[in-house]
Amino acid sequence: HFTHPTPKTNLNDLEQAILLDNRLISKCQHFAQGKQSLVVDSKGYVCERRHLEKIDGCCQTTSSSILGPYICDTCSSTTRCCSSFEHCISCCLKPDHRIYLQNYIRSRDLKTKLLLSHLSTLFDVCVSRCRTHNEKEIVDNPQYSPFNIQWLDTSYQQTCLPDSPWQQVLDDLEPVLFNRIHQQFNNSQRRQILIELLGSQFQQKFFVNEPDNPHIL
Repeated sequence: HFTHPTPKTNLNDLEQAILLDNRLISKCQHFAQGKQSLVVDSKGYVCERRHLEKIDGCCQTTSSSILGPYICDTCSSTTRCCSSFEHCISCCLKPDHRIYLQNYIRSRDLKTKLLLSHLSTLFDVCVSRCRTHNEKEIVDNPQYSPFNIQWLDTSYQQTCLPDSPWQQVLDDLEPVLFNRIHQQFNNSQRRQILIELLGSQFQQKFFVNEPDNPHIL
C-alpha cells in the first residue's frame, strides 16, 4: 500500500520532482508489499516494519534491521532483476540513476505518459518501474521491454514478479487505445501519430499487417 494517494500531475512537474534531494525530506513515503516483513522508504532505506517510524514514515536509521541507502548489490545486470522488490526501489532511488529516470519521463510512448500522469514523486516513479516487468515475459522474450525504452542503462531497475499489476494496467489499456486509433483511420496523419506514440511493442501486436506503415514496424 502507498502511505497516501498521489494525484494526477504535469510531467514537467514530475521531472522537477525527481531532481529533489530525497535525503533532505522530513517525512517519507514508504511501501510495504502484502504481508512481507520488509518496508522500503523514499530515502532508499529498507527495514523491517517494526522499525518504521510512525511519525515521519521513515526507517529508523539506528535500527538493527536497516539496510541502505540505495541497495544495488542484489540486482543483476544480466537478468535485469533484483532479488527483492524492496531492493529494486531502493536502488532506483540512487541519485546517479536520476538521469535515466528523466529520459524515461520524456518518453513519447503514450502508455508511459498515461501511467506517469498518476505519479508525483521520485518514489512513485521507482515503485511503478519496479512493478512493470513480468517474469514470464522476460523468460519468453529476452528482448521484452514494456515501454520500448531502456531508462536505466545499468539495468538495476526490475524485479521479476510473476503477476505484475502494472503489466495488467497496460493489458487493459491496449484494446481501448487500439479502438481509438481505428476511429482515426480516415485521418492518416493523426492515425500515424497515434501509432508512433504507442511504441513498437503495441505496433507489432496490433498493426503488423498494416501495409501503409512499414517504416515504423
